[in-house]
Amino acid sequence: MRAAILGSAVAAAAALQSLDPVGPYLPWGIHLAYGNDPQTSMQVMWSTRQPVAGSQARFGLTPSALTLIANGTMAEFTDVNNTQYIHHVALSDLLPGTQYYYLVADGAGNDSAVFHFSTYTDDPAYAPTFTIFGDFGVDINAHRSLPLLIEDAASGAMDVVLHIGDIA
Repeated sequence: MRAAILGSAVAAAAALQSLDPVGPYLPWGIHLAYGNDPQTSMQVMWSTRQPVAGSQARFGLTPSALTLIANGTMAEFTDVNNTQYIHHVALSDLLPGTQYYYLVADGAGNDSAVFHFSTYTDDPAYAPTFTIFGDFGVDINAHRSLPLLIEDAASGAMDVVLHIGDIA
């Protein structure tokens, strides 16, 4: 009987994992926005499914030396269908026109992968490539568009993505 209960618990956990591949404490939906001065500041936001120990970004000039730490805030957000916890960290005193590597974490071992961004530069030769979209939806068009956006971002085909709203 105990083996059957354990087997059922494992099956239930596997089913829940397939419904929520992120897990309750891991960061997801990580995104950036320029701060007040795009040359020296960046905003990092993400969500977790459950409240966590903290909201922090570790960052630096190489992916193996994320020695700078900025702490932020966490706020509960509830809509009709779910509750999530929105995290916000402001990075400041950054160098203009510089690439930084970062990850987000809760300070208790739930870290994201390492990502990177570049601060803005006022160099007249800088000509960033923008991708602008909105009203993403949940229909078949969204399913076709998202892999293309991910591919373009991963390949470096765009520097900045502006989402103008109505994300489903």
